[in-house]
Amino acid sequence: MKSKTIYDSDNSTGVLLDRASQLMRLGLNRKFTGTGCQATAEQWKILLALWQADGISQQELADNVFKSKASMTKLIDGLESRGLVSRRAAPEDRRQKRIYLSPKGIDELETLMVQAKRNLAQAELGIPELELQVFKHVLKQIISNMEQGNVDE
Repeated sequence: MKSKTIYDSDNSTGVLLDRASQLMRLGLNRKFTGTGCQATAEQWKILLALWQADGISQQELADNVFKSKASMTKLIDGLESRGLVSRRAAPEDRRQKRIYLSPKGIDELETLMVQAKRNLAQAELGIPELELQVFKHVLKQIISNMEQGNVDE
């Protein structure tokens, strides 16, 4: 009989990151719903990305929020149908569409931003500033490690 390799999921960095991310996303969705906004955490990421770089292509937007082209199309369709974003032909290539926040989208984003800050404050409650700085540094290193691809074992 083969011996089973023990994997401590209670202390796994990946499992812990995933659980924290899920709980933050659920908390954010609840806070958004409480304001009467219909946006989800996924849509929030798109609105925020547009706030930081309005008028980017759909592909650039998908890359910025780590979404596939198909899911990005669906998310943008929903935001566009609610009047939060608009698609416009790119001046350099009319076949390509650029995505822009609408005035209504900017208003909603401002409301959502307040709730996102509340959610973040809840997540960071009771954690000393120095520990938060170290935690963020470690997360950035994990991201960098994973973006580099395979590591020789």
